[in-house]
Amino acid sequence: MALRIAVCDDENNWINELEKCLLRYNENNNRIDWEVFYSGEELLKYFAAHGNVFDMLITDIEMSGINGVETANRIRELDKDISIIFLTNYEKYMRDCFSCMPSGFLDKPVSFDDIKKILDKKLSETKNAALFSFKYNRREYNIPFSEIIYVNNDMRKIILHTTNETYEFIGKLKDYEKIFEEHGFAMTHNSFCVNLSAIANRSAAEVVLKNGEIVPVSDSRRENFEERYLAYIKNKR
Repeated sequence: MALRIAVCDDENNWINELEKCLLRYNENNNRIDWEVFYSGEELLKYFAAHGNVFDMLITDIEMSGINGVETANRIRELDKDISIIFLTNYEKYMRDCFSCMPSGFLDKPVSFDDIKKILDKKLSETKNAALFSFKYNRREYNIPFSEIIYVNNDMRKIILHTTNETYEFIGKLKDYEKIFEEHGFAMTHNSFCVNLSAIANRSAAEVVLKNGEIVPVSDSRRENFEERYLAYIKNKR
């Protein structure tokens, strides 16, 4: 899976320098893809049309129109997980940047070694995170299993309930049962699968999750669910 990066700057010379670094980085068999945007408005319009399709945003701070800080803040509202890197040589903006929880800063002119450190760290995090991948409306999603609280089937749709958002795609939960069980989940019902780490309490008929939601436990699934949950508790000790 490639690391997807949005690059936003209104100056061609800085974009050209950054792209040289990204091309050089890919020469070592790293997998990164990027899209270039020449204004905050252009980037936000893309997000509005395509959703959260990037893993990282590298943006200048000083741009005509919407500046980089405001752009990043708006994107953070849409995507809680994207890594935001500010490309700047203006220290006076550093304090303003922290509202959108940036992952780092790159000084101008861009140093290959500096961007390599940032990309290496992000790729390492991505590789170490177990991801559930699916497609919906011609878009590919990669959601960490650790962020999925529970999954349920609603007619022909599978709905993923995560810590931040809800996702859906066409499918049958039974076809993904083994995959979820391999990553710490258990079926409580033919239409419900819960992350064992998200359980706050349980009874014979239902499971209370840490986010306050309640999912049912069916008679046919109860014994297997109890065995898996007790095994999970023992392994935590």
